Amino acid sequence: MHLRLTEEDPEDIGFVYSALLCGAIDQSELSMWAIRVIDQHVDYPLYLLDLVDPPLKKSFDEILGFVPHAPDLSMDEVTALHGISVERCKGLKWPILSPVAPDEALAALARHPDIKKRFNQMFPFLICKDE
Repeated sequence: MHLRLTEEDPEDIGFVYSALLCGAIDQSELSMWAIRVIDQHVDYPLYLLDLVDPPLKKSFDEILGFVPHAPDLSMDEVTALHGISVERCKGLKWPILSPVAPDEALAALARHPDIKKRFNQMFPFLICKDE
């Protein structure tokens, strides 16, 4: 799988960053993702090494050297990523700071099953099952 991880082609790193911001993944899962990419690809951006064990007091964009974005994601698809966070947090308290209500996030995820499919492809070690 070819990953788009550069400033010129940020689709995949932007998706990963969006997943982190939405709470669909946490920092340790981001590190696992980076290790997996490093292990499976000969040619990878060196910033992935810092994502494995991020330097203290450095933001994501400072580590990458650019602000990642996912221009292919609509706002409703970002809301669907929040839906993945809701699904993965079953039984736990929904993040208070989330701008999206859990039912709204799950409805967006139902409208965009492709987001769950993309999440499962990007993070196969965290498969979100259909219920």
